[in-house]
Amino acid sequence: MLAVVKTPRTEFKVEGDIPDELLSWLNDRYDEMLEVAMDDDDVVENYFETELHRKSAALGTDGSRLATRRWNAGLTQAELAAKTGFTRHRISDMECGRRGISIAAARKLAAALGVTADKIIKL
Repeated sequence: MLAVVKTPRTEFKVEGDIPDELLSWLNDRYDEMLEVAMDDDDVVENYFETELHRKSAALGTDGSRLATRRWNAGLTQAELAAKTGFTRHRISDMECGRRGISIAAARKLAAALGVTADKIIKL
């Protein structure tokens, strides 16, 4: 199996027998930038159409998706707070699950991160 992550800052590959826990972590951390070849012929299939992705996506929380999107955008909590008008503490509380993310908040966050609100919360 081959997992490839490509971000603006880095690119790395993991080859061999990759544990499901690692694939799940890579999915949580890198979301749309992860490609996985499940077979030995090195053809990279769309990870987001696999059963593994469907299972791991169901386990993710709104806060973890927000943290991943913020990290992928290269922003600190303080920088995201400044872009949205929220406090850094509120961003932290949302990411850690101490505070829910409303649809209105998700829209503000999504606009600041350049994604749609459904990439942060399950609508």
